[in-house]
Amino acid sequence: MESTPHPKRKSFELASCSRPPTIAVKTPRVSALIPNSEAVPPPSDEVVFKLGTANLLMGFDIETNDFVDGRKPYCVGRFGHGCWCHHDDLQFRLVQLGWFTCFAESDIDVKARKERLVIPDGYDISQKATNKHGITTEHAAIRGLSLPQVLEEFMSAAWSVHEAGGVLVSHHLDFDSGIIDEELKRCHLETWRTRWQTIASHGICTLDLDTQEWLQRAFGKPHTAGEKTLVMSLKDSIQLLYANDANVRSLLQKAHTAAADAELHVMLLHALRGLAKRAISSSARL
Repeated sequence: MESTPHPKRKSFELASCSRPPTIAVKTPRVSALIPNSEAVPPPSDEVVFKLGTANLLMGFDIETNDFVDGRKPYCVGRFGHGCWCHHDDLQFRLVQLGWFTCFAESDIDVKARKERLVIPDGYDISQKATNKHGITTEHAAIRGLSLPQVLEEFMSAAWSVHEAGGVLVSHHLDFDSGIIDEELKRCHLETWRTRWQTIASHGICTLDLDTQEWLQRAFGKPHTAGEKTLVMSLKDSIQLLYANDANVRSLLQKAHTAAADAELHVMLLHALRGLAKRAISSSARL
């Protein structure tokens, strides 16, 4: 039976989704590798719009029981974001879900990170997937939670963020959102699924074609025109924007664990916004 979502909240309390754990850290500064502001082309109005202005951010990421190598032809996904996957790819099962919530601009720099394993019910985790994220079927069966329990916890947190004017952030948002959408359908959580359509559609995808093309031009990276060469992986994107940062190095060592990637998604958006702001300011002074 479907659970009833929480009633509408008047305000968002970060503490409500920050235990355990709560971490007080400084947001890293953008890398010194970025060329001087005058050399960075200002982003288009469309890119500025896509980067958004929401202060409350919720990065999220998933790991699945299997995957297909390589990108599919570019399309617009079910939530309106650029997508490089086929509908069949959305039938892979959720193994791990992580989310990371923070205020982008705040004197109180408190961040919340959560990560949940899912018990594999009726499916196994492929060896290829285990090689990527390190999770085996046996480990998930012992340490995991039921899929409905994980989805209820995540959706409650995501809806709270949405009600407070916050947004989701992900690298290839339409794929991750699509996997969650399919799992909500399997669990007959139709009310949450309707709300997920709203939440995901308003999210920010850092793999967006326009944003990625501008980022590469900002660094003078040579590329051949084409949809596959105008986007970079999360690791490549974050390494362009952050250098010699201990927190980034630590997170990259944990890449392909959902919580670490969720935090990197937020950090990438923060750096993109900072770069855009400086480029626009320098352009206005010329």
